Amino acid sequence: MSELIREVNQVQLIIHDQPDEELKTRPWRWQSFGLHPSALMGKHWEHLRACQQEHDLGWMCKSAQVGKEEQKQQDEEEDHRLPIVYTWPPLTGPEQIPGALLIAMPQQLVTYDKELGLVFLDGRITLPPAWQQRLKEQVYQSSLLPQNFAGSDDGPTHVQTYRQHIGGLADAYHYAIHHDLAYTMQCLEHLMNLTPGTIDTAIQIAIATHDLGKLDAQWQRWARAWQRLLHEKGQWSRTYQEYAQSFFFAKTDYDYRSDEQRKWQNELSVKRPKHACESVMAARMLIMHSLGIDGPDSPNFPVLRAVSGAIAHHHTPKAHEYAATTILAEAKEAIKEAFEVVRRDSSWDYDLDHLCLTFEKGDLFPTNALQGRFTQPDVASGPDELLETWLAFVVVRALRLADQRADRYL
Repeated sequence: MSELIREVNQVQLIIHDQPDEELKTRPWRWQSFGLHPSALMGKHWEHLRACQQEHDLGWMCKSAQVGKEEQKQQDEEEDHRLPIVYTWPPLTGPEQIPGALLIAMPQQLVTYDKELGLVFLDGRITLPPAWQQRLKEQVYQSSLLPQNFAGSDDGPTHVQTYRQHIGGLADAYHYAIHHDLAYTMQCLEHLMNLTPGTIDTAIQIAIATHDLGKLDAQWQRWARAWQRLLHEKGQWSRTYQEYAQSFFFAKTDYDYRSDEQRKWQNELSVKRPKHACESVMAARMLIMHSLGIDGPDSPNFPVLRAVSGAIAHHHTPKAHEYAATTILAEAKEAIKEAFEVVRRDSSWDYDLDHLCLTFEKGDLFPTNALQGRFTQPDVASGPDELLETWLAFVVVRALRLADQRADRYL
């Protein structure tokens, strides 16, 4: 049987002369070729290097990388759809090939022919003179593939209430995502000795609570200030109409692709507050109560940690600190409406009195803590940690997919 298992380790190669200029964002949208790393290593690396020198090229292979400053911006960015900007530093040795995210090579070293396929021009294959001349005359660079915008979530966001936004996530989960994950959830529940339906309940609770931090007074003030500024920048003739105090924002009008709007946001006197870890602190006791957890020995305690991790990291995987927060008491009605739109079969209970509406700043997972308030991926310590890691991945996946698809259901 082992002889039938094929080695599938691959790297993706793009043929392009100027990746630094033209492949800064979404480089995977360009035509690429999958090949085994060995095609660029060993004697092939040496032959390609000689070919580079023969053509007097400044570089041979470049690899897509996220710079430190860019990664810092991504970690701090609340809008997870902000496109990552990649740099393309040259690869300095063949040992870097297997771990490369995406590789670019100039057309003088490799080309594509519709009859021959991918052809390296370093002499590794012997071709008749006519074919050699044909390859020398043709000019090939990877092309930008057409994007299918059907169901795309790349457009601007528009104002949504808390209930509207959570309702969109709930629809996305109940109508599609739940069915896709049902078998995986059942298997995990069996392996972890959880009551059937526990993970489904946990995901629904995560959906209902993941944006509670946006109901903080400071976040709502920011949303109102941004909507007002956006109106003023549009230079509309009509007077701006303030939203009612009973209107609780979950989303504002914003086009993340617009450099102009990003500059406008810097004009506001207050920076957009974060909300993910704040949502964990606001909901933690309610989640414990809804999952029937009365202490760390509860069989559902790993579920609490997984849900907390999914909420804390639904924008960035490294978040762990939360700011001082005051969720307006008037928002409780909006929270109740959101819970009801998620909990459709009344299979789980909740008590809003267990919400923590006011708290000071703190840390969910201090650097000196052996165990924090959310799941830390761990696949090596033992079977329990491995299963909890898989559980956390399932909850994270469900929440992220629901968040990405929510607007389709509004």
